[in-house]
Amino acid sequence: MAVLDDTPFLTKFQLSLIEWLAQRFFCRRQDLLRLFFPPGLNSRTEKCWQLRGTIEEVEEFLKSIPLNEELRINLWAQLQNLSPQFTPFPAFQNEFSPYVSQLIDAGLVNVSWRPKKPKVTFKTINAYSLTSLKNKRNKISLTDKQKRVCQYLATQEQPVASGEILSATRVTASVLEALCRKGLVSKQSLVIERNPFSFQPSPTPIPILNSQQQTALEKIQLALVDNQATFFLLHGVTGSGKTEVYLRSIAETIKQGKEAILLVPEISLTPQTVERVRARFGNDVAVLHSSLSEGERFDQWWRIKNGEVKVVVGARSAVFAPLPNLGLIIIDEEHEFTYKQEEVPRYHAKEVAKELCRRINGVLILGSAT
Repeated sequence: MAVLDDTPFLTKFQLSLIEWLAQRFFCRRQDLLRLFFPPGLNSRTEKCWQLRGTIEEVEEFLKSIPLNEELRINLWAQLQNLSPQFTPFPAFQNEFSPYVSQLIDAGLVNVSWRPKKPKVTFKTINAYSLTSLKNKRNKISLTDKQKRVCQYLATQEQPVASGEILSATRVTASVLEALCRKGLVSKQSLVIERNPFSFQPSPTPIPILNSQQQTALEKIQLALVDNQATFFLLHGVTGSGKTEVYLRSIAETIKQGKEAILLVPEISLTPQTVERVRARFGNDVAVLHSSLSEGERFDQWWRIKNGEVKVVVGARSAVFAPLPNLGLIIIDEEHEFTYKQEEVPRYHAKEVAKELCRRINGVLILGSAT
């Protein structure tokens, strides 16, 4: 037995929500789990084998059981690939099964099903910095290139990516490795984010609200302050200014120390919506939708999970974003059929949003032009 992760992916709140989803939409709980897990997490398992006895003990055991010589040689050749650690291993041929079972019963071999490695994980690069021996580098023989690298790193407060060092000092990677061997430079892995945003939009002037927008916003602001589950239907034709009411409501939510989710009906609408939201809230925005690469969605999910963002924009599955202190959910064009997922696990994002707001005493805004 081993602990797979330092912190659990699921909270008690999420487990309770999974139970509600299973009852409300008649879904299997194991299917619902992937809605709450980070993208790329592999829920499949693989068969792993472990050598519990010594190779000599296994060899002696094989000699003690009735087994023709050819089978014994072939089985012995496969068993020699096992190790004391659980490792994935091709299935034994059917003809070996009875004898492998005897080895398991004898406590010499163990078998277990283990989770497969995730398809996606954090992206890392090699980074370098000077060690505590930097003050002694005058006493160590260095080439001109090695001196140049040390002088450059001495001006840096944080570890520097290898590419930046090579570009700045015009040396090759072998120079960095040589300095590591001499103990003057240390190498470490640096996690970098796969950024799905091609540029940072410039802040745009905040428009003046008309009387109808102002009235709607004031009612939403009061509900946010009251900290009670409240639902609003914000009706207005395209171009009537609903988005500005959304943005002001998000700002009020952030002011109160909470986070917001903005759902859009179509993935094609997401980039323009994200641009408007990022122009207002900058790097406090994360995006979740299937047009991103799996690595980008993985990084965005962890930014949300770690509390690094205040706003999440995305299609229907973004309603499950793991914001630690959710206070507001907005569903734009709430009448659209795309908020209903047809594949397993089936759910309707609007129904999920309503239940979430009931549980967190949050505010739900349903926007519609029809």
